[in-house]
Amino acid sequence: EKNIASIRIRLPEVRRDVIERKALLRKIERGSSKKVMVLEAGAGNGKTTAICTFLKKKSPEKVKWVSLATDCNSLQVFWSYIIEVFQENLGDVKQEFSEFFQNTCNKEMIDSLITYFVNSIIEETNEEIFLILDDIHLVEDPVVTHSLEQFLEQLPSFIHVVLLTRYTLPLYLSQFEIKDELAYIDESFFHLSDEEAKAFIQRTTDKHWQPSEIKEMLEI
Repeated sequence: EKNIASIRIRLPEVRRDVIERKALLRKIERGSSKKVMVLEAGAGNGKTTAICTFLKKKSPEKVKWVSLATDCNSLQVFWSYIIEVFQENLGDVKQEFSEFFQNTCNKEMIDSLITYFVNSIIEETNEEIFLILDDIHLVEDPVVTHSLEQFLEQLPSFIHVVLLTRYTLPLYLSQFEIKDELAYIDESFFHLSDEEAKAFIQRTTDKHWQPSEIKEMLEI
């Protein structure tokens, strides 16, 4: 029996009054062609809003979203969520794969499971897919992180994985950087420009600010 929280595999909604981050969105757009894209910034910097704004332009069936939590330090839980969002891409082997998962989602057999999983997806589709793993920094178990590395290595080029994290990840990603398959967007790209900051101040307060007052606030 599945124990999947549906809210964790649902793309978050973007507020209508969000500040448009043109430079950041251009950076994400360029990075989206890579196999792996990492968005690293502290809480409240707008990682989720930025990637969701970008994804709004994509067809819903091309977007797979998973909000991770500390329970995902279990192989069974972590891969249950990943596999759940790819259900429609498993085709005729869906039932067979489910049984295989129950028997092989363990430390000894996880590599075989991942290979079967990836091959099943490839046989069913070659359409562009975006898999977003939100709060990936909460996954610290070395067995789980190693299985994710194996998954990323085996994925075809039409599947793009976006990792949202508050901290530097304990993942080996150098192999993707060497092959020009990695985009890394750190916190410096999430800082508001002066124009964005002005728009934010005007939009989030009722007061009509004079240009000199806004300039003074920006210099604090």
